[in-house]
Amino acid sequence: MITVLDGMPQGILGFKASGKLTKADYTEVLQPALAAASAGGEKIRILLDFSDKFEGMEVKAMFQDLKTAIQEWKAWEKIALVTDHDWMEKGVELFSWAMPGEVKVFDDDETRDALTWLVGIDSYDDDDD
Repeated sequence: MITVLDGMPQGILGFKASGKLTKADYTEVLQPALAAASAGGEKIRILLDFSDKFEGMEVKAMFQDLKTAIQEWKAWEKIALVTDHDWMEKGVELFSWAMPGEVKVFDDDETRDALTWLVGIDSYDDDDD
């Protein structure tokens, strides 16, 4: 399942994955949010939290993931992946050249650092919102 993270800074989309992702997670949650964010020509900056209870993706979800990336290819600016799964970090290292936009991996206790990087400031304090 994928859920929208509330309280994100202006211009940042946030999502948390848990359990096993399905094609519906992409078509019903992720794609509409991405399309709305890029509708006015805006760039997409996104925090993806794949830590803790994330158990992987169904095969149909993998294909939908690729389709989603391609549909919004020119809109991607920054992707911050927060994870405690080594295999995901290694996957980003191997395939970052084929990913749209700039991608950076953060440990599961570095969410604030991920937001700081996405926003493009020296430090992020969520009390400022």
